[in-house]
Amino acid sequence: MQKLVIVLTGVTLLTLFLCLPASQAQADSKAKAIEKYLTENFGTPGYKTTWYDSIKGISVQGNTVIANTNLLTGDAQASDVCFGVSGYVFSSQNRSLGLENVEVRGIKGNALMRRIGFRGKCSRTADHIRREQTPTQQ
Repeated sequence: MQKLVIVLTGVTLLTLFLCLPASQAQADSKAKAIEKYLTENFGTPGYKTTWYDSIKGISVQGNTVIANTNLLTGDAQASDVCFGVSGYVFSSQNRSLGLENVEVRGIKGNALMRRIGFRGKCSRTADHIRREQTPTQQ
């Protein structure tokens, strides 16, 4: 009986090991497709938007697309990044990808802007608003 449990555990671990790289590969593939979309629609030389160069990378974690930027605040540029990424995530042809949320992160990795779900809106995160309202300590 113990050997059977060990065999099942080994098979389970092997299954997990084989599935994890595929999931990461899928996430990387989605991120690359979003980067291509952003470049083609917002980063074309001569027609580049004011916010495009603030994007330093796109990643996918589960059902959330994360746009890493060099922004310090959740201002209009962060909002525009959120709208730009949302254009890909929530388009009818990409609904089957399982992407549901968009998050724009600032230079320190903190969430500046977030959109939750198709019906959600790009809005500043509560943590970010709190940080802006708290005076800096010297």
